[in-house]
Amino acid sequence: MDDPTQEQQNPINQYPQPQTGEVEQSSLPTQVTSNQQIITKQVNTKSKKPLIIIALLIVILAISGVTFGILTRNREKVDSKSKDVPLLTSKIPPSPTPESFIRTETINLVDRTGGSSTGMVTRTRTLTYHKHQISAQLPDLEVGQYYFVWMGESPDSLFQIGELIKNENNYVLEDLYEYAQPYISSEFLPALNLLVVSLETSDDQIIENTILEGNFNPI
Repeated sequence: MDDPTQEQQNPINQYPQPQTGEVEQSSLPTQVTSNQQIITKQVNTKSKKPLIIIALLIVILAISGVTFGILTRNREKVDSKSKDVPLLTSKIPPSPTPESFIRTETINLVDRTGGSSTGMVTRTRTLTYHKHQISAQLPDLEVGQYYFVWMGESPDSLFQIGELIKNENNYVLEDLYEYAQPYISSEFLPALNLLVVSLETSDDQIIENTILEGNFNPI
């Protein structure tokens, strides 16, 4: 028969006991792994924050650059359109001023005596005055003789505008005639297109001998 006292003395042997060493060894790697994962997640989260901030800054800069470019192009378009659109005031013709009409013309003078005398005249006309600059190659005058210059619309309407004076080589005249009242436009300017140089022995407003003659183009 079995001894009951032995079974009572060793009751612990009835159940299998876990091995202490194995339990400790199997639980340690699990705890270490979970701790490493937590640390890795924290490190990854911290390392991703600067990248996210940099990416946001790049996106903001890109959007700002695109917006600035669009605004600049729109401004250039508006400026170009504003330049192309004429001002309302430009459609209204400006009021004529005394100096608004200017025409300068130069002609050669022809010797009407068949000689070799020559001359050149430059005329400037505005709404307030006309001016003549004359230079002529003429024979020297004798005592009591004069070279006079005449202007008019025709040979019958000539009037004296001045006397040619001898300089070193030529006979010259610079005449300036101001109108009593400014003309409104060139349509009303007198047609003083005929110029004559005459040889005179007296200043009596009568032409004695025509030497040079020239005609300006009608205005």
